[in-house]
Amino acid sequence: MKALSRFLSLTLLVAAMAAPAALADQAAGHGGRGMRGLRRCLSQLDLSDSQKSDIRSLVTAARPGLQADRQALRADHQKLKADLAAGADACALGQDVLGQHADATKMKSDGQALRGQILAKLTTDQQNAVQSCLGSH
Repeated sequence: MKALSRFLSLTLLVAAMAAPAALADQAAGHGGRGMRGLRRCLSQLDLSDSQKSDIRSLVTAARPGLQADRQALRADHQKLKADLAAGADACALGQDVLGQHADATKMKSDGQALRGQILAKLTTDQQNAVQSCLGSH
């Protein structure tokens, strides 16, 4: 039984270490590149001053929420590491992993919402160019 508990703890640790990083990277749904990929693709477009201003406003408004998401994910990760080091039982570790997953899912959802708002400010041709750019990387 002790071996099973250790195996379960190790499995949870591996899953917890890998999943949040992958989900956080894909927070905005850009092939693992987050907002940097979108920003790079937008920089290749000939955006009007109005579009630039609108997009800047959207990003500025979303920044506190995305930062809070990152901090929550970081805190979840630190809690899991502390619980593992303290020898917490599998139930506590499982709760840590579930909390991490929920926060990573929220971060991804918030990033996708911002991406949708940004894409709505673009013309159809610009949207197609961004999608093509994101798909090529």
